[in-house]
Amino acid sequence: MVTALNIANAILYKGFSEGVDLTPMKLQRLLYLTYKEFYKRTNTLLFDEKFEVWKYGPVVRSVNAAFKKYGSNCIKDYYREYNGTVLKASEDKSPTFKSILTYIWDKYKKIDGIPLANMSRSEKSAWFQAYTRKDAFLSIKDIKNEEDYL
Repeated sequence: MVTALNIANAILYKGFSEGVDLTPMKLQRLLYLTYKEFYKRTNTLLFDEKFEVWKYGPVVRSVNAAFKKYGSNCIKDYYREYNGTVLKASEDKSPTFKSILTYIWDKYKKIDGIPLANMSRSEKSAWFQAYTRKDAFLSIKDIKNEEDYL
């Protein structure tokens, strides 16, 4: 199965290819939006890791750990496995994933991390529902029912 870090690398590939800067915060939001859209369209989880309820929105811990060294600065490189290889989710192997990633990328790539974080914490968001209940993780049901930001 694909990991959150494989998806993060696929998002970074789009950013690097188009010269669009991605901070760790923006990467987390685009990752979440891709995950949400994939689940809504396929009723299948894109990856097994859960989104945690953090102060500025949903976060996948492994992605945070991999890119936290950048702080609020732009990410300059892919996540690399222990042996130095870069693994990214392949758009060629799944037309559905390709369609969803392209859709999310085109819709949100021009929005910076802070505005995306603000959108992800709206009162109708899955994050807000989990935060209000004091849950540690976002509920998949709440994610599925969440409306689009734009």
